Amino acid sequence: MRECERWYGPPDGIGLDDLAQSGALGIVGGIVTGLHDVPAGEVWTVAAIRARQAVIASRPGHVWQVVDNLPVHPDILHGSGDLSRLLANYRQSLANLAASGIRTVCYRFGPVMDTVRTHLTTPTATGTRSPAYSTVLMAAFDIHILRRPGAGADCSDMIRSAAQDWFKTTTNADRDRLSTRILAALPGPARPSLDDLRQMLSRFNGIATEALRANFARFLAEVLPAADDLGLRLCLHPDDPPHPLFGLPRLAATEADIAWSLDQQTSAGHGLAFGSGALAARHGNDVIAMARRFAPRTHVLHLGNVAISPDGSFTEASALDGDVDMVALVSVWLAEEARRRDTCPDDAELPYYADHGPDYSLNPDPGQPMAERSRDLAELRGIIRTLSGRSFADRCRSLIVDLRLAARHDIVSVRPLTGGVASDIGVIDLGDRQVCVKFALEKLKVAADWRAPVHRNRAEYEWLRFAGSVAPANIPALFGWSQAENGFAMEYLAGPDVVLWKAALLAGTPQPGAAARVADLLGRIHQASTRPGFDAAPFRNRDDFLALRLEPYLSFTASRHPSVAARLTLLAEQLYQDQRTLVHGDVSPKNILLRGGQPILLDAECATMGDPAFDLAFCLNHLVLKALHLPAQRTTLLADVGAFWASYRPQISWEPAGDLERRVTALLPALMLARIDGKSPVEYLAPAERDQIRALSLALLCGTVDGLGQLAAQVQAG
Repeated sequence: MRECERWYGPPDGIGLDDLAQSGALGIVGGIVTGLHDVPAGEVWTVAAIRARQAVIASRPGHVWQVVDNLPVHPDILHGSGDLSRLLANYRQSLANLAASGIRTVCYRFGPVMDTVRTHLTTPTATGTRSPAYSTVLMAAFDIHILRRPGAGADCSDMIRSAAQDWFKTTTNADRDRLSTRILAALPGPARPSLDDLRQMLSRFNGIATEALRANFARFLAEVLPAADDLGLRLCLHPDDPPHPLFGLPRLAATEADIAWSLDQQTSAGHGLAFGSGALAARHGNDVIAMARRFAPRTHVLHLGNVAISPDGSFTEASALDGDVDMVALVSVWLAEEARRRDTCPDDAELPYYADHGPDYSLNPDPGQPMAERSRDLAELRGIIRTLSGRSFADRCRSLIVDLRLAARHDIVSVRPLTGGVASDIGVIDLGDRQVCVKFALEKLKVAADWRAPVHRNRAEYEWLRFAGSVAPANIPALFGWSQAENGFAMEYLAGPDVVLWKAALLAGTPQPGAAARVADLLGRIHQASTRPGFDAAPFRNRDDFLALRLEPYLSFTASRHPSVAARLTLLAEQLYQDQRTLVHGDVSPKNILLRGGQPILLDAECATMGDPAFDLAFCLNHLVLKALHLPAQRTTLLADVGAFWASYRPQISWEPAGDLERRVTALLPALMLARIDGKSPVEYLAPAERDQIRALSLALLCGTVDGLGQLAAQVQAG
C-alpha cells in the first residue's frame, strides 16, 4: 500500500514542509490534491497542472499522486445545458493530466453539495474535538433556516421535534454559524448565501434517482473511452454523507448503489475511490463486506472512520476508534494487493490516505490539523506494517517467483547477508546456482535518524543495467527487477578469486593496480553517459541523492561545524544542481569486489544525474582515510590517489580536466570531515585518529589546495 497525504493546495493551513513531518512523504512522497481554484466545467490546463506539480516537487520526495476530485459540472449532473462543451472540457482536463504523468483521478457525482458537516470541532468523550454531522441540526437548518418546501418530510417525528426545539432555544449567531458550516460545502470559491443554495436546489427540484443515474451513465459513456485511451483510472467517491440531502437523491450511498454504478462500464479504468468513513456513516452499510466485493475495482483508498449514532448522526474518529474494524479492512486491501501481484504485478499497489478525524491540537481554526493527520497516518501505518510483516525469507522467495527464476518449492534456502546499512540483501540457493537479491530500506541501519525513499531500488537497477552495457565484465549479471516486491535479483559473486577491496585495504594487501582499474571503469561509465542517445530519465532523482548523500554527509556535518558551514552548504547546493553525467554515488571499496584483480562495481542505490566529481572524491576519500589509518601503507595508498586520477583523466571528454580536478580537490576534505562527524562515520578509526582527521579536514577546507597532488602531499605530512 502506498502512503499518501491529502493537501488542499496553497490555501491549506498545513504546508508541504509540514506534511513531511508526518513521516509519509519521506517514504513515498504521494500527494492527493486538485486544482480547487478552477471552477467546475473549466479545463485544467497543462500549464496549471505542471505549475502545481512544480510546487509539490520543490519539496524533496513529493509527487502529485492522485487527483482529489476533478469536479463534474452541475449541468452534467442535471443533464441539461451545453453538455457538449462541458464534456469536451472534462476530456481535455483528463488528457492534460495524463500528459503531465498523473494517472489516478477521483470524482464525485452528487447534486448541489457533498461532504457536509454541521460541526467542525464537536467535543468527544475522550476530550478531543472532531468534525461531525447531526441529523437534528441538518433538519433544523433545512426546515427552519433554509425553509425549503417539503423539508422534513423524510425525517422522523422525533428528529423534527428536536430540530424545532434547537431552533427555538438558539440565538441568531448560533444559526448563522450552522448556516456557514453547511454552506461551505457548496462548490465554488466565493462565500455562498442561503439564496445561492435555494437557487441551486430549485434547479434540481424533483429530480429522481432514475434521472440522476441516466445522467451518470451518459457521463461515463462520454468520458470513459477517452480515459481508457489515456491509461487513466477514473474513481468514483462515495456520497458523504451517504443519504439524501435536501430531498435530492444520491448515486453512491449504499452497496447496491455502488454495484449499479460500477456495472455501467466494465472497463478496468472505471473504478472506485473507497471512502470507508463516508460509507460507514450509514446504518446498514457493511464496510468490510463492501470492501471485499469491490476490491478488484478499487484504485484509491480514503481510509476514514466514524462513530455513528442511532439517529444517523456521526462523528469522525481516528482510525482505531470508530465503528469500522480498520484492522479487518486493511486486511482486505493487503489481500487484494497480493492477488494483483499474481495477476497484474504492474498494477498491484493501492495508494491510500487518511480521512478527517479528531483534532488533537489546540488550533481553533477549522480544517485538518497536523496532529490529527500525523496520528491517523501513524495508526494506519502501524496496522499495515503489522499485517504485512512478512519475514525477509518470504519476501525473497516471492521475488524469485515473481521474476520466474524458480518455483517456490524449488528454493533450497535463503541466507541474509550482513554489512550493508541501506538495504536488506540475501543469497538464494536455487540448487543449481545462487542468486543475490536486494531490497532498499526506508530507515537506514545507522544510529542517526537517516531515511530515504525505497523507490531508489529501481534507479540502482537501471544504473547496473546501463553500466553493464558499457563494461559487462565489471558489473554483476542482472536477473530482473520486481515492481511487486520493489527489489531485484543479480549474480552472486563468490569464490577463491573474489576479494572485497575494502577488506584487502584494511588487511594491508592493497592489490596493486586496483585503484587505476577502478578509475578507468568509472571514467568509461561517466563518459558513456554524456553521449547522444543516453536516456537520463530513470536518473532524474536528485532529491533521492539529496536524502542519501548531500543531507547526511554535507548538510548534517555543516550543522556540527559552524566555521565551515557556509562552505559545506555551498558544495551541497552545487552538487544538487549539477547534472552533467550519470553518478554512481557510492564508489567505495566496500562496494567493489576484485575478481581476478578486475573490479566489479556494486551498490548503486544513490545513482543519479550529477557531478562526476562526487564519485571521484567519494572513492579517493576512502584511500585517504585508510592512508591515515594505516601508516605503513600511507605512501602506497597516497600513490594510488595519483594513479587513480591519471587513469581516469583520459576518459574526460565533456569538460576541461582541470575544472573537474579542482571540484574533486575542493570536495574531498569535506567528505573526509563527513566520515568523522556526519551521519555515517567510519567504523574502523580510533578516537585519536578521528581527532587527527577532523583537524586535517578543517585545515584543508579553510586553506587553498592546488590539485590532488598537493592534497596528497599535505595528507602525507599528516
